[in-house]
Amino acid sequence: MYYNKNGFDNCYEELLTFYPIFYREIFEMNELLKTYGGLLDVIQKNIDTMLANNYIQTADETTITKFEKFLYVNTDKTKSLEERRRFVLSFFIGFGRISATKIKAVIKNYTNAEADVQFKRTDEKGNSRLLVTCDRGMENNLKMYDIADILTRKIPAHIFLSVLIKYVFECSENNKNYIGAAVRVKTRNIVIENGL
Repeated sequence: MYYNKNGFDNCYEELLTFYPIFYREIFEMNELLKTYGGLLDVIQKNIDTMLANNYIQTADETTITKFEKFLYVNTDKTKSLEERRRFVLSFFIGFGRISATKIKAVIKNYTNAEADVQFKRTDEKGNSRLLVTCDRGMENNLKMYDIADILTRKIPAHIFLSVLIKYVFECSENNKNYIGAAVRVKTRNIVIENGL
């Protein structure tokens, strides 16, 4: 992934074009150009890595681990690098004033699924709750605690939050499998409900 690819396979070939053709016949000059070309290849690779690590979407595992330490989140080695990138990126979406659009963007980034966000009155005392409903999406390794961690860092502590994650299964009429589960987790003032 060369950002400055000039059409040459390596820097040695590029260096050859800077010198007169008769230098190619001189053994010592050719060896010097191979040495400097090899050094420039390493420099080019390091520059490309440095540029890639400036963006979360292209950062390598070491950089993502540093981001996770910076954000005080646990490094989960069971997740793929792409999942860890999306998780870290979710923390950078929507700081400042939080809105339904920003919450939807955070959920979409992490789960690849659409979300519905509503602020509703939930009891006769006038208390309200932020209700977030989303599909699970097609991710293999999606953890509800990650969603809770992301949202609790973005939403003010005085707002009560409920998250409902919907699972959708396709079954034929002849299939007699019955599936059911429910999980309720309470962290701070967030309630995550996971129902089928």
